[in-house]
Formats: sequence, structure tokens, C-alpha cells
Amino acid sequence: MGLFEPDCPGQAQFFSPSKIAAVRERLKAREEENERQRKEKEERQLQKAIEREERAQEAQERREAAQRKREAKAVERRAEQEQKKPPGKQKRQQIDK
Repeated sequence: MGLFEPDCPGQAQFFSPSKIAAVRERLKAREEENERQRKEKEERQLQKAIEREERAQEAQERREAAQRKREAKAVERRAEQEQKKPPGKQKRQQIDK
């Protein structure tokens, strides 16, 4: 607890109530500081988890947007190819359908 004096290890020591109270206050302050640091660490971990989840969600949205863009481009290319085909082939395909 910090009450013992290292310069007089073999002698009897008397502890005043004020010294005892001061040591208890220091211990309490140290425990509160440890608890505060523990809570801060938990909060940082939680915040990191939230940020990681947000980044994953944004990445998923970007992938989906890119996929939609590729699909739209493919549809556009198919439409352009259909327009470039000679009229006879287009009729045959319509008849087949």
C-alpha cells in the first residue's frame, strides 16, 4: 500500500490515519484510472469494428455498382450488335423466338 518506509525496514512503524487515507485514495485513483483505460480500450475496439463493418459495406456496394455497370454495358453492346446485323438475320431471329 505504500505505507512502509524503505529507510527504516527493521524498526516499528506507526501509521497515522491521514497516511492510511492518502494511500487508500492513491489506490482508488489508480483503480479508477485502470478502469477508465479499460473502457477506452473497449470503446476503441468497438469503434474499429464499426469502421471495419462500414468499409466492408462500402466495398460490397462498390462491387455491386460495378457489376450493374458491366451488365448495362453488356446489354448496350448486344443492342449495338443487333443493330449492326443485316435485316435478314434479324427477321430470322424474331421468327425463331
